[in-house]
Amino acid sequence: MKQQKEIEAFCDYYFSPLSVGFVSRILFDIARLQKGGVWHISGNRAVSYYEAALALAETIGVPSKLVVKRHAEKLLDKVFLSPSTVLKCSRLESWFGIFAPDVMETIKNTLKP
Repeated sequence: MKQQKEIEAFCDYYFSPLSVGFVSRILFDIARLQKGGVWHISGNRAVSYYEAALALAETIGVPSKLVVKRHAEKLLDKVFLSPSTVLKCSRLESWFGIFAPDVMETIKNTLKP
């Protein structure tokens, strides 16, 4: 996008991004307290790749028209399409008082040094 070239992004394929720093902090806390088991870590909501690409375009100051909307359901096998990509983080919240981070902030912060 910085080169003013179009990119394609799925409007119906979702993810819930987290920063490496956030995940590292959680893993450190879990290890420090020696808490085993299954821990769900997720952003606060699902976001489409298209929505994320628009946010990145805005952040770097390029026209949103460089982001071309595509439909995953037309291009991918249905086995790869999931209705939900967000996991409840209630155990994380109760043990550490840490809540799922805002996905749009995570996306925008990926561009900061």
